[in-house]
Amino acid sequence: MDKSVKAWSFFNYTHSLFVLMIWLLPVNIPVLVVWVRNLQVAWLTPFSSHHNVLSIAPFILLVETVTSNQMIPRQNCYCKIITSILFLVLCVYAIIYGVMYAYLLHYLTNLVAAWLVLIHFSDVWHQRGHPIKALFDLFGNGETKKQP
Repeated sequence: MDKSVKAWSFFNYTHSLFVLMIWLLPVNIPVLVVWVRNLQVAWLTPFSSHHNVLSIAPFILLVETVTSNQMIPRQNCYCKIITSILFLVLCVYAIIYGVMYAYLLHYLTNLVAAWLVLIHFSDVWHQRGHPIKALFDLFGNGETKKQP
């Protein structure tokens, strides 16, 4: 594939992730405001379950994965079906229940983000052959090394 086509595909992929995150911003704004306020007053009380770092960990890992400049790999049949079903469930839920139960959109998109990270990780794992090497390659400085 031509380099400009790969670059354009990667741009579209990252732009889609950006639009997804912007779409969730109204749901997450109250949590971000509370974080900023608590940092300003130096309040170090632990957050409840939906205000902690683990609730946004899939997005943090997905952004870190995208910074390695690797496009999501082509998927086999079952991964493609699971990905399509996850995005379909997210869209249908947003259309039907998104206004009344908007807070659940955050959890559904976390599931989608975790699935995309898992796809990235599984591809690197198969290429490198060892999970620890795959983690260093996936979340490293963006340089990938080819095995001989």
